[in-house]
Amino acid sequence: AVTDLQFDATKIVSSGIDCNVQVIDIMSGSILLTLRGHIKAIRGIAFDSKHILSVSLDETLRCWVWGDGVSDKNNTVHTF
Repeated sequence: AVTDLQFDATKIVSSGIDCNVQVIDIMSGSILLTLRGHIKAIRGIAFDSKHILSVSLDETLRCWVWGDGVSDKNNTVHTF
């Protein structure tokens, strides 16, 4: 199930109970990127031209950098 959805003119960024963030091309519907790293359902997302933020029931807020698809312990912004 989808838990949050954000979009701009070219892409949709969604999160779900599957612990993943997906970036989808609006025109083609194809998945451009899947971000994995949370261990519990994601409750919210936000993005700008450089980063994607995701907050999860695993008590972390992660900052993903566009293009590399990586969020490690150094990119965990806050642990609740």
